[in-house]
Amino acid sequence: MKRDETPLLSPARLMEARELGEKLARLRKARRLRQADATARAGMARSTAALIEKGDLSRTQAQILRYLEAIAPGLTLLGLLQESIYTDSRSSK
Repeated sequence: MKRDETPLLSPARLMEARELGEKLARLRKARRLRQADATARAGMARSTAALIEKGDLSRTQAQILRYLEAIAPGLTLLGLLQESIYTDSRSSK
């Protein structure tokens, strides 16, 4: 049985997890990819992608990296975190 990690993290860390998920969702949308297409490329269920984009803490690092690679091949996680276009939805308008 999976353990819920939410109570073990500070509110700041929970916010970071949500922000990572939001960045991935914005990147996917900026690339004009449907979630179903991204999950097919990543070889995962759409429900897993939905959890990743919500910042669910039970997703593994490998799942997150596979999803990122499916959305933007070659983009590193560090690159995603540093890109302002994916961190602030207002900057992409």
